[in-house]
Order: sequence, then structure tokens, then C-alpha cells
Amino acid sequence: MADAESPEAVALELVKMIANAEGKMLSGPNANVGKAWVLRTYASAIRTVRQPNLVGDYVEGLPD
Repeated sequence: MADAESPEAVALELVKMIANAEGKMLSGPNANVGKAWVLRTYASAIRTVRQPNLVGDYVEGLPD
């Protein structure tokens, strides 16, 4: 298990926050996301955690 403050743990919490903000359920009988969404979102989150200086350029093009 990853340390609570490891980049991996922080990225996982970020994925959970994004899923919640988008109204997505990650597990249970009402889960409504596929593996591809989870993997893409986690990949984006881990990149963000490891290289936060690159976030600005990425976020600029996103809608609110």
C-alpha cells in the first residue's frame, strides 16, 4: 500500500475528487466509469502531482 502522502496516493485522491465533481461512481453497483476513464484520469493526476509546473498550460484550455 502506498504511503498516504506518496505521489501515487495523492493522485488517487485527486482521481476520487474529479470523479465526485463529475458525478461519477468509481465502485459499487452504481459504478458508471470504464477502465479507460480511470486509467486516463489517473495518468493525468499522477503527471500533475509529479510535475505541477506543467498544470498551468494544460488547465488553460479546459472549460470550467
